[in-house]
Amino acid sequence: MLIKNQSMESITNFCVSLIKGFIDSLRGVTVLLYLDKEINERALSRSPQPDVDVSRHKLLKQPKVKQRGRPQFMSSVSKIIADSLFSLLVQALFLVQLHKRLTFIETNWPYFLGFGLPLAVLTQIPQSYIISGCVFSIFFPVFILSGNEATPVTGSYILNTYLWVLVMSSLTH
Repeated sequence: MLIKNQSMESITNFCVSLIKGFIDSLRGVTVLLYLDKEINERALSRSPQPDVDVSRHKLLKQPKVKQRGRPQFMSSVSKIIADSLFSLLVQALFLVQLHKRLTFIETNWPYFLGFGLPLAVLTQIPQSYIISGCVFSIFFPVFILSGNEATPVTGSYILNTYLWVLVMSSLTH
């Protein structure tokens, strides 16, 4: 009886995490759409309504754009070195945090499964790969931004991804 209660509790916690991730992804999208609507309304209310004569006058007196010539291949070696060093620094910081990040994903995978489920369903609906790619390219940045609004459910559903990587790599060789 105790084992049955524990397994039932585990199943309900799994479902709650999955549903919470799904709801957080949709909530983040709706918050972003609401903010976009609010920003557009503010911009329209603050912009003055130009008269017809003033707008024609502005069109006639537009400043000319100066051309500076062709872009240079290597404008500055120091910029290239600085960019490379910054890139190495970011990669080093990511590698230091890699174990912590993987552990977080391995213990909370039902939430992340639920969070990514709407995007996976949206990209599987179109029959064309091109349309599916377009849907993905439109909604993926929105889901990245909606991750800021999300509050992940922490659980203890350990899924060792390293073990799966070892199994899959041994099958391919």
